[in-house]
Amino acid sequence: MDNKNGLMSPKYVTLCKEAKKRNMDSEAIALLGQFFTLSAALTDMCVNNLNQFELLEGRFVSMLMINDKESAAPHEISTLTGLTRASITSTIDSLETRGFAVREASRTDRRSLTVKLTAEGKATLDQTVTSQLNWLAGLTSSLDENEKAAFKSILTKISNNM
Repeated sequence: MDNKNGLMSPKYVTLCKEAKKRNMDSEAIALLGQFFTLSAALTDMCVNNLNQFELLEGRFVSMLMINDKESAAPHEISTLTGLTRASITSTIDSLETRGFAVREASRTDRRSLTVKLTAEGKATLDQTVTSQLNWLAGLTSSLDENEKAAFKSILTKISNNM
């Protein structure tokens, strides 16, 4: 449970000490502390990776979802991304301002709009996706197939306890 190599943020080190004082499984707490610390670091790295393309995560995910469907209504983008409708409106405004997306009248319902990526938006998305995929694949490149299977199994077991 030592933290000499910085695998846990100080708050989890302190929480582990408390678990030990209370005769609880401090090793289990330490594992999750390491997992949460790693998760936060991965989130920061993801944000930094997207920043090189001047994209926030919401914009990137919205572009990804729009591109996957070729065009999408704002309410669909909201559902697919988990962002609120107000956030999606702001996100689409930003994408339009940058020349990455355009709003068009729906082909099936003239009262509604769909959002479509521009050529510039598709090119930026392609570069960003390539960068993200390479980064993500690299994170587990040192794991062999058995380790990947074990990692998946462990994540599934933890998820099932939620």
